[in-house]
Amino acid sequence: MSVSKINGQTILASGVTITDTQTTNATFYLTFVGSTSGTDNIEVDSSGLTYNSLTNTLTLGGGAGTLSGIATNGGGYAVRGALATVSTSPTQGVNYYIGGNAINALSSTAQTRRIYIPKAGTITAVYGHFQQTASGSGNLGTLAVNVNNGGYTTISTAAHNVNPTVYSNTGLSISVAVGDYIEFRWTCPATTAPTNVNAEVIAYIR
Repeated sequence: MSVSKINGQTILASGVTITDTQTTNATFYLTFVGSTSGTDNIEVDSSGLTYNSLTNTLTLGGGAGTLSGIATNGGGYAVRGALATVSTSPTQGVNYYIGGNAINALSSTAQTRRIYIPKAGTITAVYGHFQQTASGSGNLGTLAVNVNNGGYTTISTAAHNVNPTVYSNTGLSISVAVGDYIEFRWTCPATTAPTNVNAEVIAYIR
């Protein structure tokens, strides 16, 4: 952009020339202005905020990150469900439900531990944490989730012969709408059950 003066008055350019430099291996400085209207000086931060278009790397101060995909808001929230409010001993092979409205007793009845969804989004990750007296067997339990009492999506399977036992899945894509409810189902290992179990499950929605 060129600026000149005629008779002492500054003449402002109405536009700037844009050049695509995506294959240029060089350091570029991001530009800023200090107002949202009128005229202002273009400014840069030379202390470390730079971009290299060839490597697709944005450097922020002392750190660097590679950009890929489409940048989005990324904001999300988590919902939590409990197996029971106290440590308890389940029965081997039985399905138990995890969610809201937990009480001292375990629930083996579906739809009794509903967690209602306050904001539409997608369940992308679930973690289940089971604190327990581990069983002596390596046979597996299964953690699953459903929406509105529909079909179950398996989160993962895990052995309860260690303490704690953790179920996790960060590759989920389960859509939920405002007012939907979800419920987790834990299938206790069929051969030997853990004892003194205290468990919670957290789902991340974005």
